[in-house]
Amino acid sequence: MPEENWAAHGGIQACDSCHARKVKCDRKGPCANCVVAKTECLRNRHKRTPRPKVRTDEKIQALVQRLSTLEDSVHSTNRPPSITGAAIVASSATPEAPASSQQPTKRRRTESSVHDTVASAAEVDTTQQPATEARILISRELSTNGLLSVHQRSVLETAISFVDHLSNAPIPTITDRSTFDTSMYISTDLTHGEILHVILATEPKSMDPTTINFHSLDHIPPKSVERIGLALMEGTADEKTLLLYKVIIHFKAAVVLYASNLQGPKSAEVQKHIKQMEYDHMTAALTSLDKVGLLTSPSLLLVQALITGAMLMQIIGNPTSCWELIAYASRSIVALGYHTITDTNPKNEQEEDIHAALAWCCQFDSVMSTLLLRPRSLPQLNIKVSSLLKPDASNPMSIFEIFGMELIPIHDKVLDITLEIAAKRPVHSLRDEVAWLRTTMADLLLLMESKRPSHLLDTHPDILLHWKCVEFKYYSTLASVHRLSPTVTTVPSEREACLQSARKALECVKYIESISKSLRHFIEGYDPYLAWTMLSYPLCPFFVVFCNVVGASHAQDFQLLQDVTDSISELVTENKFVNRLHRLCTTLIDLCKPLINTASTGTTASNTCVTDTGTLPTDTAAGHLDFTETNGNVDEFLASSWNDDRMWQLFQSQPSLDWFNADILDPGWDLGLPK
Repeated sequence: MPEENWAAHGGIQACDSCHARKVKCDRKGPCANCVVAKTECLRNRHKRTPRPKVRTDEKIQALVQRLSTLEDSVHSTNRPPSITGAAIVASSATPEAPASSQQPTKRRRTESSVHDTVASAAEVDTTQQPATEARILISRELSTNGLLSVHQRSVLETAISFVDHLSNAPIPTITDRSTFDTSMYISTDLTHGEILHVILATEPKSMDPTTINFHSLDHIPPKSVERIGLALMEGTADEKTLLLYKVIIHFKAAVVLYASNLQGPKSAEVQKHIKQMEYDHMTAALTSLDKVGLLTSPSLLLVQALITGAMLMQIIGNPTSCWELIAYASRSIVALGYHTITDTNPKNEQEEDIHAALAWCCQFDSVMSTLLLRPRSLPQLNIKVSSLLKPDASNPMSIFEIFGMELIPIHDKVLDITLEIAAKRPVHSLRDEVAWLRTTMADLLLLMESKRPSHLLDTHPDILLHWKCVEFKYYSTLASVHRLSPTVTTVPSEREACLQSARKALECVKYIESISKSLRHFIEGYDPYLAWTMLSYPLCPFFVVFCNVVGASHAQDFQLLQDVTDSISELVTENKFVNRLHRLCTTLIDLCKPLINTASTGTTASNTCVTDTGTLPTDTAAGHLDFTETNGNVDEFLASSWNDDRMWQLFQSQPSLDWFNADILDPGWDLGLPK
């Protein structure tokens, strides 16, 4: 403590004589030194004026600002003028951009401290992480390749503006069929006849082993449906329990109606009534669930009802509400201790119910968290999730669902890598993890091909439809895996493997929409097949193909994007999420049109050769890639458009479906695109 402050704390400062001679004063009046020297003991010197304290956060802010200014001046001197600050920040995660030998070690340590500060801020504000990531990625996409044409630069600059507006746009209030509120409440009453019909239609049937028993699967086994239905008919439970019963029975009633369509074609009049009843039962199930209080104690019945609600939200195309309900169900599962099971063989009906609920909750938690770029709610399980479901040889749907469960570890790893800050992950570690993901995906493809119901695909359009959904899930996930590789844009065979996976995923979307439209199982405005595919899996395939259109003016890829966008255009009036998905796709297509128009009028023979996808030595169908071979055409192509940090960033973009809530996707926003 400074001696000027001693008096305020009950002490006495040193006398003037001792202070001047710099000897220790006993601080008495008079002090011993003055008595011995026979001098007057005085304390009249002026106190020092204390320096104003500077707040620590202001110091840090000023330091960061000065360092940023210094870095900008250094980079502007040592690098070409067109390199942006955002590109430099993003390059810290890229192994192909080593530091210059002319830069002093001290400057690199300073840069590291700045990156640490920025990284800490990003970790705190996790809600803005997806938008921030996309902004940095596309900023790097807009780095300094002098070989890019004027049109390509224009497209990429517009993409930056698009993402800026998209990530900062407010969330509007829109009411449609994907938004459920009290104004949509309907009666939840069920007659005994309706309940009994659900029980009878759900119970397992003894059939010839060679007979195809094609029916849907979900998280509630038939015996559980019977028990719940009988309890609901008795009506002796409390009000909350009865509401949970109604959620499940109404949902199963809609499933029974859907399954009736799978058994054979119906007349147009019958289908009209079936689809309307499906809608009524789904609305009644959501009405019952909405009346259940948030303070309801965790129970297996509550978990089943929450997963039911999540499924309904997925069907009507509301992935955000689906994730919220699954998060609630996940917390309830943890509270009940179901996440700790180690035995996958159920010993009784209750354990069978628990295993089914855990498997479906884990799948939804993994898929929706990956889609929305949010942390998972369930902890890591001690068992393989797919082992909780038992395959039924007579029902192809069981195989399809098990394939979905097999993808859970892949989705979890992709999400973990995507959410991590790239600067913290060593390049060799990322390569090893991507190699593991590729190997796992290749093994899964072999399993899919061995279980493919080839003899049924030509004669059963419903089975073909669900198989195409499985293929979309696989290739969409595979494209996300390839995208994670740190060398995906520098090794031509890797890049082409990623492109092929993305193309196959989008081709599946075209098949799915075409077949589901011809079957007409669901009421207009509801397409669960679209919800199970494009609204439930990352948008990576669309962005990867979009990047190839920008970088190579690839006309076939542009047409593929156009076809996929057109396939969902008829659903946009009924669902705001589909509407905004369509708007996003349309906006990206509009960005590409000038490139395609220019390429079609002035394409050279060399460019035509470059864009031929058949020249690359890859075998993407089997998942095995040769990452060492190249050819001259690809090398020339790589040296022009794809050998560009900006293209790498846009190629790496992992948008969040939360973007669909932004006003930027409303038709009124003008991108300034050429008409």
